[in-house]
Amino acid sequence: MDKQREYALKKLIKINENRSFSSELLGDLNYEFSLQEAGFIRTIIMGTIKNQMYMDYLIKKLSKVRFKKIHTSILNILRMSLYQLIYMEHIPESAVINEAVNLAKKYGHKGSSGFVNGVLRNFVRNKEEYMDLSSLDKIERLSTEFSYPEYIIRLWEEERGEGLEDLLKFLNTESEFSIRVNTLLTTKEKLIEDIENMGIEVKESNISNDALIVSNPNKIINSELFKSGQFYIQSESSIKVGDVVEPNKNDIIIDMCAAPGGKSTHLAQKTDDMAEILAFDIYDAKLNKIKENCNRLKIKSITTSLNDATVYNKKYDEYADIVLIDAPCSGFGLLRKKPEIKLFRTEQDIEELVAIQNDILNVAKNYVKVGGNLIYSTCTINRHENEDNVEKFLKENENFKLISIENQRYIKYIPNIHGTDGFFIAKLEKIS
Repeated sequence: MDKQREYALKKLIKINENRSFSSELLGDLNYEFSLQEAGFIRTIIMGTIKNQMYMDYLIKKLSKVRFKKIHTSILNILRMSLYQLIYMEHIPESAVINEAVNLAKKYGHKGSSGFVNGVLRNFVRNKEEYMDLSSLDKIERLSTEFSYPEYIIRLWEEERGEGLEDLLKFLNTESEFSIRVNTLLTTKEKLIEDIENMGIEVKESNISNDALIVSNPNKIINSELFKSGQFYIQSESSIKVGDVVEPNKNDIIIDMCAAPGGKSTHLAQKTDDMAEILAFDIYDAKLNKIKENCNRLKIKSITTSLNDATVYNKKYDEYADIVLIDAPCSGFGLLRKKPEIKLFRTEQDIEELVAIQNDILNVAKNYVKVGGNLIYSTCTINRHENEDNVEKFLKENENFKLISIENQRYIKYIPNIHGTDGFFIAKLEKIS
């Protein structure tokens, strides 16, 4: 049996059954498989998840068995096989079907292999008929073709207008891999040279001076450069937050939702590890992750603290020059990296997140000194979680004003326009 497809199947089941993030499940790929095999597996897993709603639409049309009655293993075998048949045309159809049948024999019950064989062969014979979406209205078609819940389509149609289809299409593509130079230990020029000496292609970012784009990251993740703290794995748009903060060496900084420490450690290096940085999180395990990253990056100016960002702590009243809120959010800006978000996130989740975001803002405002800055960021593109939150906060807190960033009210990265993860950054000053 094909070990690569079997591995992909097991991970797809875990993602769907446990609502696990694909990025967290694929860490052992490079240890178990060659680079080529790992790339094949990652393509199947990520491609299937990105197109899962479309695959399910086809399965419902193809199967005589009710969708909810199809065993989890068989359902995921069909999903990944249909993905290969549609999007990986260089693979012979017979190979895809034969491997699917073999998997069904192992992971299904008697008759499963015949069912899988029949469904896939029927699809191959009548592919154009089954893939025809012309009978669907606009919302249904976009939802099906690009595999997004209809509520997201409606929300973004209102916000993005004519650019909606380009956005949906772009978010289903593969994301670039970016890292942040640890300028406490090396320079950008030196790190580029060291990476290129490993035979890895690297280029500078258009978003942040501290970011680099790496084209074949598998070699670099477990490299000595990583282990010795020369860089931190972080998205370009996330790195931009540190640029916007513009901290000084003697600043007191509170990072309200700090784990795993990307923004805190960036602020530490921007202040030559001389600021006082308090990294808050609600979970000990996440605080330990921050400590691990500080140790690897050789950073000493960060102190971790178990704090709930939604609960006011009088100890920190007007304590900090800078308070950073990288708020818990829907994560829709990260769909190229974490496509499973669109499968599991609900409208109710977003409403609850907006309430939490407002609670954190209303706690964090108390920790800012007069003349200090409050930074609010998210990794989503939804207006409700971004502009609306900030405008509501400013209306209710006249002692804060918005500070323009690069001649804009906010920074908002839209993936298909800016070519990076979706992100939002606002900078406010406490004036009294």
